Amino acid sequence: RKNFDVLVNALSLEIPGQILTPQIFCNINNPWKNISKNNFGKISLSEKSMKFNVEEFSKIKKLFKLIGELDLDLDEHVFLKTAIERFRFGLNRDTFVDKIIDYAVSMECLYSSGPGDLTRKLSQRCSLLMGKNDNVREEILNFLKDAYNFGSKIIHGDKLPKVKLSGRVLLDAEIVENVESINRM
Repeated sequence: RKNFDVLVNALSLEIPGQILTPQIFCNINNPWKNISKNNFGKISLSEKSMKFNVEEFSKIKKLFKLIGELDLDLDEHVFLKTAIERFRFGLNRDTFVDKIIDYAVSMECLYSSGPGDLTRKLSQRCSLLMGKNDNVREEILNFLKDAYNFGSKIIHGDKLPKVKLSGRVLLDAEIVENVESINRM
């Protein structure tokens, strides 16, 4: 079971798309979904199936090894365990609202600590680590501020603000797709 969980984590973190698997996996990863015998082997909670090439397979093996060597139950790794779990939950959610909340929790676990301005910490740290140059860092910073504010408005039941990327207002599904992509980096 542990190796299976490690494999699912490695696949989920590295490759976009839904893992197409038989009933046993779906019941482990998504226990609240009713999986019938008629759906056995045809499970897909996303429009796109997970596919990867030889180069990506090498990355998956490396990530599998790294995750497998960690004891995620240790106190010093609980943030990583929670980040991975919430990211996987987000991948399997049906609505953009649930997805964005789970992805935000995942990013908070990885990029913020202690009290203070979570939006600032998260957006600055992510943009610094992920941006290849100042322009890209600024674009990531601004997008994450807007996206995090979007998630906060969902949680508090407020009117949802517009989120922009490269000067263009994004649809809800595009916000989720971009936050998912940043989570994978």
